[in-house]
Amino acid sequence: MLEYPEIRFTWVISNFSEWIATIKRQKEWVAYSPLFPREPCPTKWKLMFRIERERDGDEKISLFLCPLMGPSNLEVFFHFMFYDNLYVPRMAELDLSFTPTDKFLGYEGFYDLPKLLADNEPRGNTVKFACTVTIMEKLRLLDSCEKVQKLHVANAKLNADMEKLLCMDKFGDVELVVGNRTFTTYKGILAARSTVFANMFQGQAKRFTVDDVEPEVFQEVLRYIYTDQVSDLGSMKFKLMGAAHRYNIASLIELCKQAFLVGELSLDTFADALIAGSIYEVPAVKIYALCYIEEGPVGFTQTRGWKELVEAHPSLANEVMYDDAGSDSDDGFDLRQEIARSAFADMCHDWERNQKYDQALQLTIGRLHAAGREAHVLDIGTGSGLLSMMAVRAGADSVVACEAFRPMADCAERVMAANGFGRIRLVKKRSTEVRVGPGLDMERKANVLVTELFDTELIGEGAIATYRHALEHLLEPGCLTIPHSATVYAQLVECPLAVSWQVPKILGNADGDVLLRTPEEVVDCRGSSAVFDVQLSQLPETSFNALSEPVPVFGFEWSNREELEVKRHSRKPVEIIRGGVPQAIFMWWDLKMDLEGTVMLSCAPFWAHPDFSSLKESNKNPKIPEQNLIPWRDHWMQAIYFLPYTKNTLNPGQRVNLDSFHDEFSLWFGLESPNLPPTHCSCGFHIAYSRSRIGQLNNGLRNKRTLNYLEQILDKSSTVLVIGDGSLLGVAIGALGVSHVYLLEPGQLSRTCMESYIRFNGLKNVSILSDLAELDASQRAAISHVYGEPYFGSAILPWENAIQFGALAKQIRQLLKPEVTFIPHSFSVHAVPVEFLDLHKINAPLGTCEGFDLSAMDRMIEEHSNETDSPVEAQPLWEYPCFALGAPVNLLSLPLSQDLPATQLWQGEFQLTQTPEKCNGIAVWADWHMDGSGSPKTTISTGPLEEIVESERPIRWNANWRQGVHLVKKAPRDGVIKWSVKFNGQLRACYFLFE
Repeated sequence: MLEYPEIRFTWVISNFSEWIATIKRQKEWVAYSPLFPREPCPTKWKLMFRIERERDGDEKISLFLCPLMGPSNLEVFFHFMFYDNLYVPRMAELDLSFTPTDKFLGYEGFYDLPKLLADNEPRGNTVKFACTVTIMEKLRLLDSCEKVQKLHVANAKLNADMEKLLCMDKFGDVELVVGNRTFTTYKGILAARSTVFANMFQGQAKRFTVDDVEPEVFQEVLRYIYTDQVSDLGSMKFKLMGAAHRYNIASLIELCKQAFLVGELSLDTFADALIAGSIYEVPAVKIYALCYIEEGPVGFTQTRGWKELVEAHPSLANEVMYDDAGSDSDDGFDLRQEIARSAFADMCHDWERNQKYDQALQLTIGRLHAAGREAHVLDIGTGSGLLSMMAVRAGADSVVACEAFRPMADCAERVMAANGFGRIRLVKKRSTEVRVGPGLDMERKANVLVTELFDTELIGEGAIATYRHALEHLLEPGCLTIPHSATVYAQLVECPLAVSWQVPKILGNADGDVLLRTPEEVVDCRGSSAVFDVQLSQLPETSFNALSEPVPVFGFEWSNREELEVKRHSRKPVEIIRGGVPQAIFMWWDLKMDLEGTVMLSCAPFWAHPDFSSLKESNKNPKIPEQNLIPWRDHWMQAIYFLPYTKNTLNPGQRVNLDSFHDEFSLWFGLESPNLPPTHCSCGFHIAYSRSRIGQLNNGLRNKRTLNYLEQILDKSSTVLVIGDGSLLGVAIGALGVSHVYLLEPGQLSRTCMESYIRFNGLKNVSILSDLAELDASQRAAISHVYGEPYFGSAILPWENAIQFGALAKQIRQLLKPEVTFIPHSFSVHAVPVEFLDLHKINAPLGTCEGFDLSAMDRMIEEHSNETDSPVEAQPLWEYPCFALGAPVNLLSLPLSQDLPATQLWQGEFQLTQTPEKCNGIAVWADWHMDGSGSPKTTISTGPLEEIVESERPIRWNANWRQGVHLVKKAPRDGVIKWSVKFNGQLRACYFLFE
């Protein structure tokens, strides 16, 4: 047996009695430890607790160890020690041997909880768990390899035959109608794999309608039932798990579970994993997502996934936030401040939104009173309580506000009390859980609904379902809604910049030789289904060609339940005003706030904004770029939708049909495509890599400089080891004529994408490794160069890529010969003090908003910000104009050609040479240097596109990277900001301090 080093960790429960009571009340796994160990280790674990009630009435506490990383064939021994009040002598000690459990994909042990409590009553209400875990890996011997290989061949042949059977329509005995498709299949096969189908086929009917799953998902379910295989598991695992749960196909649930656990979570995918693990009762997947959140990734509460989670599954969001409410782990991440600020506070800074909601409330309530009617207002998703207080001020006869997200509901309660609005009835529930009647949540139905259930895609937070439920159960017939209606607009464009975030280009060298072509399945793929929300006004005007005028494609009348359809298709003829290739749709929406349309709120980019001309005429500040004259908001932006790939050009005067579609949560578009299904990635590339990563792969300057340098130093005798995620430059090295290239790709999804490139380009001298152990001694001895872009999908801030490369290089260096060349040679981090036009508002105190005191919300945010806020967070600065107020400063430089230091400290100061009182931020970025020359030709920058000068022109930023941002709370009076940076090699992190 192979033995791992002992793993030790501690976990403090500061409210032990409540913790135990919670476990007793629940049936789920309700108590989660921190992820351990924090230091590098071949395994990572999470510990869960719950009550196991046996038939004889005994209660035992079940401890479940969930492996998040590492081998599955382990034996686990657990030494458990309890301390009360943190310091007094041990109150209990026990040893457990954990056994594998297939049900939860982990290891389970038991202990008699009542006995523990009876024998060891804690003195005080704080308990510390001190744990030592010993892990042994079993050695498994494989024999009869030849028989196993023959069995694999036979299975492959059977699967191929069953795939053919699936496609044979004429022999089937039952038809299943799913959306716009009909599947002819076999009752016996489906009934044998699913009890749901077995029950469905009890009668004589030969045709059934299936309306709870999309056709593309159902096709994959059928494929799995027939062949035990899925062709697109990576992109469809969430929907497939739902379908498998619906049709009770346990083995498919297990397959989807494995797909979640082997893939790396990202800002785009963590919410799906959290929801899937919870609603489909797969604890291992849920814990995997919780562990990701526990790491505190910058910006995760600003993602669409998290906002949808808060709206659609508030109880789950509450569980996430209160998960460690009773624990005081040193490594804990307090979500309360982060969630509240990201999801709610920036909306309160939207002065136009606030004023127009206020105007609409006054007009609507005044209209009812003028007609001799009372105004009873319901505010769904009240947030800070601002709209409810506006309704009272406008003369509402009664106001009920509901907010399901507990931290925000508690804050709204304090805000309302501070402003003297105790008469507002606050219901801390989802609107769909609100009950109407005497003595219940609402005494009577409302006749006015005010809400802001919208996102960039308008319907992405579940607005359709929420309105439909409210109109049926919570509102009177003929009620008024604020806003009254919404209109979605689409504009057909040619935009090479946007396409560079969607499709990898052909990769060539300076001589024009093609080194790497893009596989057809990647070119033809429609890309990620996640909304691509951006500040369209910040796109350079030269980066796109508008082929049409904006066209209204959908209207939503929020007070009319019958018109709020879940699925719709709209076809609009569009006249082409400029020639070009139709590549994308720019989308935005506007709101008619009141019944008459007196008050309008537009989310259009500046060139289509109805108020742009008047704002331009009245502007008296020449420093503000004209695209920033329209009201700024970061919660309702615009979106880009990619059209199916085409090379066909449209000509001026030509008319085409724009097909627009929506379901309950999302939009998609096509040209002359009335039956276009929803967008989803079919190639895996758009799941493995973010849009900004694809943009990096397409960056011409980066590719040119890198390939020019590599061609100079490599020859036909070179053997190159490439480390990083999805390095197409690394694959392209194989086409430079080197002896061999090894790609180290631990991630399965990224590895699959790189394999498709290697096959498509016929590169025989490129191999992929999942682990360095796959190289034998002679292969390691042949390696002459180690190259990394560097890029790692887990990195959030730019310099984290270089630090991770350096850490891996240190491990690799001891396995290779001393003269191996490492590329890049070094990296540096730079910063500049700036004045943001708008970005600083996301962290600015609210104070008074439209005459209401929101300082209670400020206090909630400030309460934890000093402990939980990262001094530097990631932001795409090309979307947020800023001006330099001083010269850039080199904060640090570290080598990558040799081991990174254990620790190092740098200190200095910024000299603000212009209007220091306007300084509200510091922008931070990283550069990698391929050699030690310091030449710009061998430097790759993640920051500005040109030399920074102090001027009236905003800094131009690299749009393919998110830069670091520190928001200055108080501008320096003396024009000096001191800074220090500490590098910790063991923790692989840089710590910044600005004062």
